[in-house]
Amino acid sequence: MKNTSYKLIFSNKSDKYLKNLKKDNKEDFNNLISKTILITKNPYDSKSLKCKFKGLKRVEYRGYRIVFYIKNKTNPPEIQILDIGLRKIVYK
Repeated sequence: MKNTSYKLIFSNKSDKYLKNLKKDNKEDFNNLISKTILITKNPYDSKSLKCKFKGLKRVEYRGYRIVFYIKNKTNPPEIQILDIGLRKIVYK
């Protein structure tokens, strides 16, 4: 696989969640940001979701989930972070 650089785009929902988390828990905030940066290195190394989330991928950190979509048809390709949050909330 060739080395492709991806543009990272956060949804309003995920951006708002991260801003609130930064106030409450800086350690988890920093680790989640690190995980999202790692997604850009190899997004296809993430778990694909099923059923109503088909076509989306996810990365986990502790009890948190980062749900994203890979958009290859743009130049540069984009990774859209759709949702970040606790597992029990993200999949509702």
